[in-house]
Amino acid sequence: MQTMANSRATRIRPVPTGPSGAALPALYLRQIADQLRTAEVSVAAWLSSCGVSAAVLDDDAPALPEATFRQLVRTALTLSREPALGLLVGARMLPDSHGLVGLAARHSKTLGEALELVEHFLGLRTSLVQVKIERGKRQVRLRLIEPRSLRDLQVVVLEAVSLALKNLLDAVAMRTDRIEEVRFPFPAPRHHRLAEQWFGCRVRYGSASACLCVPIQALNEPLRHGNAEAYAHSVAVCAQELERLHHEQSLTASIQRLLLERHHGFPSLTTCARLLHQSPRTLHRRLQDEGQTWRQLVDTARRHRAVAQLQSGRFTVDQVAALLGYTDVANFRRAFKRWTGQTPGDCRGEVVWQK
Repeated sequence: MQTMANSRATRIRPVPTGPSGAALPALYLRQIADQLRTAEVSVAAWLSSCGVSAAVLDDDAPALPEATFRQLVRTALTLSREPALGLLVGARMLPDSHGLVGLAARHSKTLGEALELVEHFLGLRTSLVQVKIERGKRQVRLRLIEPRSLRDLQVVVLEAVSLALKNLLDAVAMRTDRIEEVRFPFPAPRHHRLAEQWFGCRVRYGSASACLCVPIQALNEPLRHGNAEAYAHSVAVCAQELERLHHEQSLTASIQRLLLERHHGFPSLTTCARLLHQSPRTLHRRLQDEGQTWRQLVDTARRHRAVAQLQSGRFTVDQVAALLGYTDVANFRRAFKRWTGQTPGDCRGEVVWQK
């Protein structure tokens, strides 16, 4: 379509999105934590039940592995007993929550340019959803794609991301009517009327995919805060950050997948290096470059698996220790306490935390 082909955003050099298992900024957890506090749910209990330190909510906290993020969202749903959690969290995600992407979007010359920027750089904020622009005769659809099935988290994640994007585009356009329809691929939930109130437009369910629909005539309308110089600088910084993110995540994510794919025990560093077509020395050096160590990655994998196995209720503490390769249960108990601040028995006995 000619209107968008002429925008500056089309000259953004494509950057590969993060690999499977990519990390997500921990800042999104703060919105979830705030919502849990509103629901009078213990944030400390939420985090510890997933084997995560409270430090993850700090401003300088590193990005979380996707598997950990999914576990935290799933547990938040259980603890809050709030089916509309995605909408409530999405409503908290104001433009400033999107970091570099939000800043660049605010400097866009047109709404079409802002849409293309989101398409290219949403990977800086989340690996759970990707965006693709689809052009029609009357509308442009910002389609949300699940790189890996969201499964039981589909409703909460798609509602949160869609409402967050709607808030961002409203702020960029400085008006609330530029999203004329929102579509979701799941049946209408019980809170569908609340969704219509938050989105302020028609919400359709049972569609082929999730998308936000923008009238085509809105794309080339000039935006009040458009700034060519600031936009170009912001795009360059976004591109550099995405390049860095992709480079740093690729090795760590690959190793995490290899460790978690094994149901019994973990492969050695030498085995992982061979599977990744590298020498052990090169693998060790690359991990050091990323600020990681082999032991840290194995500990993280053990923690995830230990918490999942204990909370399933299908295994005793001794059985979990054996499955993780511990010959001494006391060593496992000490390691688990160091990872989570809990004992294995506490974790196994408190599958569902009470308010």
